[in-house]
Amino acid sequence: MEAAKLESTRPLKRCGSSPRTESGVSGRGFTLLELLVAITLVTIVTISLFSSLQIAFRAKATAEAAVEPSRTAELTVELLRADLEGALPANGILAGGFIGTDNQDDRGLDSDQLDFYTNAEAPDHGQAMGDAKHVQLLVVSEADLMPQNQPGNTMPGRLPPIGPVGPTASATGGMRYYLVRRVWTNLLSQVDSDPDEEILCRGVQSFNLRYFDGTDWQDSWDSTQLGNIIPNAVQLYMEIERPNPPQEAGGLPPPPLKYVRTFLLPAYGTPEDASDAAASAAGGSGAAGGSSGGNSGKSGGSSGSGGSKGGK
Repeated sequence: MEAAKLESTRPLKRCGSSPRTESGVSGRGFTLLELLVAITLVTIVTISLFSSLQIAFRAKATAEAAVEPSRTAELTVELLRADLEGALPANGILAGGFIGTDNQDDRGLDSDQLDFYTNAEAPDHGQAMGDAKHVQLLVVSEADLMPQNQPGNTMPGRLPPIGPVGPTASATGGMRYYLVRRVWTNLLSQVDSDPDEEILCRGVQSFNLRYFDGTDWQDSWDSTQLGNIIPNAVQLYMEIERPNPPQEAGGLPPPPLKYVRTFLLPAYGTPEDASDAAASAAGGSGAAGGSSGGNSGKSGGSSGSGGSKGGK
Protein backbone atom coordinates (compact mmCIF):
# COMPACT_ATOMS: atom_id res chain seq x y z
CA MET A 1 0.00 0.00 0.00
CA GLU A 2 2.74 2.44 0.87
CA ALA A 3 4.60 1.70 -2.37
CA ALA A 4 1.42 2.32 -4.34
CA LYS A 5 0.92 5.65 -2.60
CA LEU A 6 4.47 6.73 -3.45
CA GLU A 7 3.96 5.83 -7.12
CA SER A 8 0.73 7.82 -7.19
CA THR A 9 2.36 10.93 -5.72
CA ARG A 10 5.16 11.08 -8.40
CA PRO A 11 4.57 13.79 -11.09
CA LEU A 12 3.54 12.48 -14.44
CA LYS A 13 5.87 13.24 -17.40
CA ARG A 14 4.30 15.23 -20.20
CA CYS A 15 4.56 13.76 -23.64
CA GLY A 16 7.20 15.48 -25.76
CA SER A 17 8.60 17.54 -22.90
CA SER A 18 12.38 18.08 -22.84
CA PRO A 19 14.38 16.51 -20.06
CA ARG A 20 15.41 18.77 -17.24
CA THR A 21 18.63 18.78 -15.31
CA GLU A 22 18.93 18.64 -11.54
CA SER A 23 18.87 22.44 -11.38
CA GLY A 24 15.57 22.55 -13.19
CA VAL A 25 16.91 24.18 -16.42
CA SER A 26 15.85 22.71 -19.70
CA GLY A 27 18.70 21.11 -21.70
CA ARG A 28 17.07 21.72 -25.09
CA GLY A 29 19.30 23.76 -27.59
CA PHE A 30 18.54 25.87 -30.71
CA THR A 31 17.51 24.12 -33.83
CA LEU A 32 19.33 24.65 -37.14
CA LEU A 33 16.41 26.65 -38.49
CA GLU A 34 16.50 29.03 -35.52
CA LEU A 35 20.25 29.60 -35.97
CA LEU A 36 19.82 30.35 -39.67
CA VAL A 37 17.05 32.87 -38.95
CA ALA A 38 19.19 34.60 -36.28
CA ILE A 39 22.22 34.77 -38.58
CA THR A 40 20.09 36.20 -41.38
CA LEU A 41 18.66 38.91 -39.12
CA VAL A 42 22.13 39.87 -37.82
CA THR A 43 23.43 40.05 -41.41
CA ILE A 44 20.58 42.31 -42.50
CA VAL A 45 21.14 44.67 -39.56
CA THR A 46 24.90 44.76 -40.19
CA ILE A 47 24.45 45.56 -43.88
CA SER A 48 22.00 48.34 -43.02
CA LEU A 49 24.40 49.86 -40.51
CA PHE A 50 27.31 49.61 -42.96
CA SER A 51 25.29 51.30 -45.70
CA SER A 52 24.28 54.10 -43.34
CA LEU A 53 27.88 54.63 -42.21
CA GLN A 54 29.12 54.59 -45.80
CA ILE A 55 26.60 57.26 -46.77
CA ALA A 56 27.59 59.33 -43.74
CA PHE A 57 31.32 59.07 -44.55
CA ARG A 58 30.69 60.05 -48.17
CA ALA A 59 28.65 63.06 -47.06
CA LYS A 60 31.44 64.05 -44.64
CA ALA A 61 34.09 63.78 -47.37
CA THR A 62 31.96 65.80 -49.79
CA ALA A 63 31.33 68.51 -47.20
CA GLU A 64 35.02 68.72 -46.29
CA ALA A 65 36.01 68.97 -49.96
CA ALA A 66 33.45 71.75 -50.44
CA VAL A 67 34.64 73.86 -47.49
CA GLU A 68 38.36 73.10 -47.80
CA PRO A 69 39.14 75.98 -50.23
CA SER A 70 37.32 78.43 -47.95
CA ARG A 71 39.09 77.06 -44.89
CA THR A 72 42.49 77.27 -46.59
CA ALA A 73 41.77 80.80 -47.81
CA GLU A 74 40.70 81.92 -44.34
CA LEU A 75 43.87 80.50 -42.79
CA THR A 76 45.91 82.27 -45.44
CA VAL A 77 44.08 85.55 -44.83
CA GLU A 78 44.71 85.33 -41.09
CA LEU A 79 48.41 84.71 -41.68
CA LEU A 80 48.65 87.67 -44.06
CA ARG A 81 46.72 89.82 -41.58
CA ALA A 82 49.24 89.05 -38.84
CA ASP A 83 52.16 89.80 -41.17
CA LEU A 84 50.77 93.10 -42.44
CA GLU A 85 49.56 94.32 -39.06
CA GLY A 86 53.09 93.76 -37.76
CA ALA A 87 54.76 95.60 -40.67
CA LEU A 88 57.89 97.52 -39.69
CA PRO A 89 58.89 101.01 -40.84
CA ALA A 90 60.57 101.17 -44.23
CA ASN A 91 63.96 102.13 -42.78
CA GLY A 92 66.27 100.96 -40.04
CA ILE A 93 68.84 98.24 -39.41
CA LEU A 94 66.37 95.35 -39.15
CA ALA A 95 63.90 96.73 -41.67
CA GLY A 96 63.78 97.66 -45.32
CA GLY A 97 61.58 98.87 -48.11
CA PHE A 98 57.88 98.21 -48.50
CA ILE A 99 57.66 97.32 -52.21
CA GLY A 100 54.40 96.30 -53.84
CA THR A 101 54.63 95.45 -57.55
CA ASP A 102 51.64 95.21 -59.89
CA ASN A 103 52.25 92.13 -62.07
CA GLN A 104 50.46 89.76 -64.41
CA ASP A 105 51.37 86.15 -65.12
CA ASP A 106 51.55 84.40 -68.47
CA ARG A 107 47.79 83.81 -68.31
CA GLY A 108 47.18 87.56 -68.29
CA LEU A 109 45.77 87.46 -64.74
CA ASP A 110 46.75 89.54 -61.72
CA SER A 111 49.80 88.12 -59.99
CA ASP A 112 51.10 90.87 -57.67
CA GLN A 113 54.21 90.65 -55.53
CA LEU A 114 54.87 92.25 -52.13
CA ASP A 115 58.15 92.57 -50.24
CA PHE A 116 58.13 94.00 -46.71
CA TYR A 117 59.51 93.53 -43.21
CA THR A 118 57.46 92.44 -40.22
CA ASN A 119 57.80 91.27 -36.62
CA ALA A 120 54.70 89.07 -36.61
CA GLU A 121 54.83 85.67 -34.96
CA ALA A 122 55.20 82.68 -37.24
CA PRO A 123 55.79 78.93 -36.98
CA ASP A 124 59.38 77.72 -36.61
CA HIS A 125 61.41 77.64 -39.80
CA GLY A 126 64.46 75.70 -40.82
CA GLN A 127 66.90 78.56 -40.38
CA ALA A 128 67.51 80.96 -37.50
CA MET A 129 64.33 82.47 -36.17
CA GLY A 130 64.13 86.17 -35.31
CA ASP A 131 61.44 88.62 -34.34
CA ALA A 132 62.07 90.74 -37.44
CA LYS A 133 61.86 89.02 -40.78
CA HIS A 134 61.73 89.79 -44.48
CA VAL A 135 58.55 88.43 -46.09
CA GLN A 136 57.86 88.07 -49.78
CA LEU A 137 54.41 87.17 -51.16
CA LEU A 138 54.10 86.08 -54.78
CA VAL A 139 52.28 83.71 -57.11
CA VAL A 140 54.42 81.11 -58.88
CA SER A 141 53.81 78.16 -61.14
CA GLU A 142 54.80 74.63 -60.27
CA ALA A 143 58.07 75.00 -62.20
CA ASP A 144 59.07 78.04 -60.12
CA LEU A 145 58.65 76.40 -56.73
CA MET A 146 61.76 75.85 -54.66
CA PRO A 147 63.16 72.28 -54.80
CA GLN A 148 61.90 71.32 -51.33
CA ASN A 149 58.32 72.18 -52.36
CA GLN A 150 58.28 70.39 -55.69
CA PRO A 151 55.42 67.85 -55.90
CA GLY A 152 56.51 64.38 -54.85
CA ASN A 153 59.56 65.60 -52.93
CA THR A 154 59.97 64.25 -49.39
CA MET A 155 63.36 65.73 -48.56
CA PRO A 156 63.95 66.85 -44.94
CA GLY A 157 63.23 70.47 -44.15
CA ARG A 158 60.13 70.71 -46.30
CA LEU A 159 57.60 72.98 -44.68
CA PRO A 160 54.12 71.52 -44.20
CA PRO A 161 51.54 73.24 -46.42
CA ILE A 162 48.62 75.09 -44.91
CA GLY A 163 46.05 73.40 -47.13
CA PRO A 164 45.77 69.79 -48.26
CA VAL A 165 48.07 68.61 -51.01
CA GLY A 166 45.99 68.38 -54.16
CA PRO A 167 46.69 67.48 -57.77
CA THR A 168 49.41 69.39 -59.59
CA ALA A 169 47.22 70.04 -62.62
CA SER A 170 44.65 72.79 -62.58
CA ALA A 171 41.02 71.76 -62.32
CA THR A 172 40.32 73.85 -65.41
CA GLY A 173 43.28 72.48 -67.33
CA GLY A 174 46.85 73.70 -67.60
CA MET A 175 49.52 74.25 -64.98
CA ARG A 176 48.55 75.04 -61.43
CA TYR A 177 49.62 78.25 -59.68
CA TYR A 178 50.51 78.65 -56.02
CA LEU A 179 50.52 81.55 -53.58
CA VAL A 180 53.79 81.20 -51.66
CA ARG A 181 55.31 83.01 -48.71
CA ARG A 182 59.08 83.30 -48.62
CA VAL A 183 60.71 84.34 -45.35
CA TRP A 184 64.25 85.47 -44.53
CA THR A 185 64.80 85.41 -40.77
CA ASN A 186 68.53 86.14 -40.45
CA LEU A 187 68.61 89.80 -41.46
CA LEU A 188 72.16 90.38 -40.18
CA SER A 189 73.76 87.66 -42.26
CA GLN A 190 76.72 88.76 -44.37
CA VAL A 191 75.99 86.18 -47.08
CA ASP A 192 72.87 85.58 -49.13
CA SER A 193 70.78 82.68 -47.91
CA ASP A 194 67.84 80.83 -49.38
CA PRO A 195 64.48 81.75 -47.85
CA ASP A 196 62.05 79.40 -46.22
CA GLU A 197 59.20 78.88 -48.66
CA GLU A 198 55.76 77.67 -47.71
CA ILE A 199 52.74 77.19 -49.93
CA LEU A 200 49.74 79.12 -48.70
CA CYS A 201 47.14 78.37 -51.40
CA ARG A 202 46.90 76.14 -54.43
CA GLY A 203 44.93 76.79 -57.57
CA VAL A 204 45.28 80.58 -57.36
CA GLN A 205 43.75 82.26 -60.40
CA SER A 206 44.18 85.88 -59.33
CA PHE A 207 46.12 87.68 -56.60
CA ASN A 208 45.78 91.46 -56.55
CA LEU A 209 46.93 93.94 -53.89
CA ARG A 210 46.07 97.64 -53.59
CA TYR A 211 47.54 100.20 -51.21
CA PHE A 212 45.77 103.11 -49.51
CA ASP A 213 47.81 106.31 -49.11
CA GLY A 214 45.23 108.15 -47.03
CA THR A 215 43.33 109.53 -50.03
CA ASP A 216 43.28 107.02 -52.90
CA TRP A 217 44.00 103.36 -53.59
CA GLN A 218 47.21 102.70 -55.51
CA ASP A 219 48.01 99.61 -57.59
CA SER A 220 51.66 99.62 -56.54
CA TRP A 221 53.81 100.99 -53.72
CA ASP A 222 57.50 101.86 -53.47
CA SER A 223 58.53 103.24 -50.10
CA THR A 224 61.91 104.32 -51.47
CA GLN A 225 60.09 106.84 -53.69
CA LEU A 226 57.61 107.97 -51.02
CA GLY A 227 59.81 109.10 -48.17
CA ASN A 228 60.31 105.62 -46.63
CA ILE A 229 56.74 105.24 -45.44
CA ILE A 230 54.29 102.36 -45.64
CA PRO A 231 50.64 102.57 -46.73
CA ASN A 232 47.77 103.06 -44.32
CA ALA A 233 46.00 99.91 -45.48
CA VAL A 234 46.36 97.02 -47.94
CA GLN A 235 43.42 95.49 -49.78
CA LEU A 236 43.57 91.86 -50.90
CA TYR A 237 41.59 90.43 -53.83
CA MET A 238 42.14 86.74 -54.48
CA GLU A 239 40.44 84.11 -56.65
CA ILE A 240 40.87 80.38 -56.03
CA GLU A 241 39.63 77.63 -58.30
CA ARG A 242 37.32 74.98 -56.94
CA PRO A 243 38.83 71.49 -56.55
CA ASN A 244 37.24 68.99 -58.93
CA PRO A 245 34.52 71.44 -59.94
CA PRO A 246 31.24 70.03 -61.27
CA GLN A 247 30.52 71.04 -64.83
CA GLU A 248 27.75 73.54 -65.27
CA ALA A 249 25.33 73.72 -68.16
CA GLY A 250 27.20 73.97 -71.44
CA GLY A 251 30.33 72.26 -70.06
CA LEU A 252 31.73 75.46 -68.51
CA PRO A 253 33.56 75.28 -65.17
CA PRO A 254 31.95 77.11 -62.24
CA PRO A 255 33.29 80.54 -61.28
CA PRO A 256 36.22 80.62 -58.83
CA LEU A 257 35.93 81.45 -55.17
CA LYS A 258 36.55 85.15 -54.51
CA TYR A 259 37.93 86.73 -51.36
CA VAL A 260 38.29 90.43 -50.59
CA ARG A 261 39.91 91.59 -47.35
CA THR A 262 41.34 94.89 -46.10
CA PHE A 263 44.18 95.06 -43.57
CA LEU A 264 45.10 98.13 -41.54
CA LEU A 265 48.82 98.75 -41.11
CA PRO A 266 50.62 100.48 -38.22
CA ALA A 267 50.53 104.28 -38.52
CA TYR A 268 54.12 105.26 -39.30
CA GLY A 269 53.15 108.31 -41.38
CA THR A 270 51.69 109.22 -44.76
CA PRO A 271 53.13 110.87 -47.88
CA GLU A 272 51.43 114.11 -46.87
CA ASP A 273 53.16 113.98 -43.49
CA ALA A 274 56.52 113.45 -45.17
CA SER A 275 56.06 116.41 -47.53
CA ASP A 276 54.80 118.62 -44.69
CA ALA A 277 57.80 117.67 -42.57
CA ALA A 278 60.18 118.48 -45.41
CA ALA A 279 58.50 121.84 -46.00
CA SER A 280 58.54 122.60 -42.29
CA ALA A 281 62.22 121.73 -42.08
CA ALA A 282 63.00 123.98 -45.06
CA GLY A 283 60.97 126.85 -43.58
CA GLY A 284 62.60 126.42 -40.20
CA SER A 285 66.11 126.57 -41.65
CA GLY A 286 65.21 129.76 -43.57
CA ALA A 287 63.79 131.40 -40.47
CA ALA A 288 66.84 130.39 -38.50
CA GLY A 289 69.10 131.89 -41.15
CA GLY A 290 67.15 135.15 -41.14
CA SER A 291 67.21 135.28 -37.38
CA SER A 292 70.94 134.70 -37.22
CA GLY A 293 71.50 137.37 -39.88
CA GLY A 294 69.39 139.83 -37.93
CA ASN A 295 71.20 139.04 -34.70
CA SER A 296 74.59 139.51 -36.35
CA GLY A 297 73.43 142.88 -37.76
CA LYS A 298 72.30 143.93 -34.34
CA SER A 299 75.58 142.86 -32.86
CA GLY A 300 77.54 144.86 -35.44
CA GLY A 301 75.38 147.92 -34.87
CA SER A 302 75.84 147.78 -31.12
CA SER A 303 79.58 147.38 -31.43
CA GLY A 304 79.74 150.35 -33.83
CA SER A 305 77.77 152.56 -31.49
CA GLY A 306 80.01 151.53 -28.66
CA GLY A 307 83.07 152.57 -30.62
CA SER A 308 81.61 155.95 -31.41
CA LYS A 309 80.85 156.44 -27.75
CA GLY A 310 84.45 155.64 -26.87
CA GLY A 311 85.73 158.19 -29.36
CA LYS A 312 83.71 160.86 -27.74
